[in-house]
Amino acid sequence: MTMQNGNFCISRAKRLNGFILLEVLVAMSLIMGSWMAATHTYQKLSLVLKQQEGKRSQLRRELDAHEIGSIKNDATRVSSRNQPMHSSAKSVTKGKRPFGKQASGI
Repeated sequence: MTMQNGNFCISRAKRLNGFILLEVLVAMSLIMGSWMAATHTYQKLSLVLKQQEGKRSQLRRELDAHEIGSIKNDATRVSSRNQPMHSSAKSVTKGKRPFGKQASGI
């Protein structure tokens, strides 16, 4: 009877150790799966960010080239700010009569 009880205890201990090993393997595989999913998400986001940075820098370069080209074209034209204002025939100040031949009527 002692032998049978001893074999039974050993057999039961082996089954329990096997069950614990299975639990550890399942837990490790769940952890590894979640780790791989998180790593994949991080890599995907970093790739998208890198592509957006590339597009932004390309757009900036194109805008800079356009602005430089428009500045070169504008340099040959005279700005309206540099042209003199046209004089008017009317007096600048109110209530004063113009001087000269027009005032005397001659």
